[in-house]
Amino acid sequence: MLGPQDLVITGSTLGHPPFRDLVESAAAGGFAGLSIYPRPVYQAALEAGLSPDAMRSILADNDVEVHDVDALICTGDPRDENQGGMAADGERALFEAGEALGANYINVVIRSAAPVSVEQGAEVFAGVSDRAAKHGLVAHLEFLPFMSVRDAKTAWAIVEQSGRPRSGVMIDSWHFQRTGTTLDDLRAIPGDRILGIQLSDALAEPMDDVLEETLHHRLLPGDGAIELRPLVAYLREVGSPAPRTAEIFSDALVDSGSPREIAIRVGESMRALLA
Repeated sequence: MLGPQDLVITGSTLGHPPFRDLVESAAAGGFAGLSIYPRPVYQAALEAGLSPDAMRSILADNDVEVHDVDALICTGDPRDENQGGMAADGERALFEAGEALGANYINVVIRSAAPVSVEQGAEVFAGVSDRAAKHGLVAHLEFLPFMSVRDAKTAWAIVEQSGRPRSGVMIDSWHFQRTGTTLDDLRAIPGDRILGIQLSDALAEPMDDVLEETLHHRLLPGDGAIELRPLVAYLREVGSPAPRTAEIFSDALVDSGSPREIAIRVGESMRALLA
């Protein structure tokens, strides 16, 4: 299992290239792990004729492992036992990919048309956590400015009330910045329950469309306005066990070179940040 000394990169950062290219590029950039969204990575590899055994062999040959599957977008209805609904996006697809590729974690987001209470969120999260555990996956909950769980305190309250002691919270630096979260807001969360860390940078002034910005215009660590070093130092101080994941949704980055070239560039920026 990967730890805080390891680097992980998301498939989206590299533009979701074919599976072998993704793994080999991650290795070239010095990444020990991958975070994958199953539809453009695992499902696409299956459709291209790669078996799960072949995918695991490619990972092993490159000393890269799949750290997590990201993200299960829940409906907010505790009665839904296939959160996310559609076959390509629902929890069963994520569980299948995670189990097949040996992932340890699944990232969870709650989105609902109506506000979600801590009690309702905890019930949803507990159900997902229990079903994920049957596939060897531990759940962590992410907060985002445009979803139902919009701050760190609420995310932790949901996780804590769910009563699932192995579960935890995901801290994404972009969402940390855009939700106005502070380090003081994180202090209620035990360090060993911060199970996910995603790092990217952001423009000094938010774009009008926050969803457009987060999905297409993130920046490399050090190229924007987020005070990343204090955040990284805090996570180290409190003993978060999570590897440091680069998640940089950026059309400009994907268009700037080959997946291998991008992975090398991202790896250099991550190591500079963490030095």
